[in-house]
Amino acid sequence: MTHRLIIYHQSYASTVGRFKSPSLGDTISPAFHGCTVGPGSVQSSRMPGGRGWTAGIGESAKPQVDRPINETFTMGFRGDNVLHKNHFRKDWQRRVKTWFDQPGAKKRRRNARQAKAAAAGVRPTSLLRPAVRCQTVRYNRRIRAGRGFTSAELASAGIRRKEALSIGIPYDHRRRNKSEEGVSINVERLKAYKERLIIFPKNAKKPGKGDSTDLSAATTQDVSGPLPLPSGTQPEAPRAITSEELQFNAFRALRQARAAQRQAGVWKARKQKKEEEDAAKKK
Repeated sequence: MTHRLIIYHQSYASTVGRFKSPSLGDTISPAFHGCTVGPGSVQSSRMPGGRGWTAGIGESAKPQVDRPINETFTMGFRGDNVLHKNHFRKDWQRRVKTWFDQPGAKKRRRNARQAKAAAAGVRPTSLLRPAVRCQTVRYNRRIRAGRGFTSAELASAGIRRKEALSIGIPYDHRRRNKSEEGVSINVERLKAYKERLIIFPKNAKKPGKGDSTDLSAATTQDVSGPLPLPSGTQPEAPRAITSEELQFNAFRALRQARAAQRQAGVWKARKQKKEEEDAAKKK
């Protein structure tokens, strides 16, 4: 049995896909694409886009919801997960965390710090940190405290890596020195620290190498904080440009230094080969 269905919705062709777009007055069968036609209404049981259609015989078929067929819905989270539910079935009023002891906790932390400082005795309150530049072009004009000193800085200051941490000087194997100015600043910082440092001997009668002998209160002074960081770049006074500065080419100097570092092995092998050839000719 065939019924006449009047369709005015033009987007129905997008849901049918490969079928011909129906027009006004077309005749379709009840089994057409999952449509079931009854005496009173026409309703789609399963259609692409997940929307139902209702229409009476001789009436225009209209969707139940006014939205595009290809519209998708997303929740507030991702992944194929179970929908969250509220879990308030464990007498949650008795499990509410409060923070009424905040002033007391603050006082306890302060007392603990004081007890720890008293137990440390005359030892420094913190480690000596190097002076490094901040990262990125925006902040590299500022000097801040780093993590630890490099092996080159410790060697220049005459401090062994194994004894560095025992006297409050940390070592950082990750940091790399990229300028002579940075090395010199930290070397001077280490030397100033060593001059002010007082190392108590394990045996007062037999002080070891590097231990302090004069421990009188008149010559010692406790310092609570670390050495202050050096200030940033100081502006230079105006002066005339020298002839050497006019002849200097910064780009060429950088390229030559880069080539010398990259080709060091090649140049060394070439020089060694030439020396061997000259020695063979003399024989």
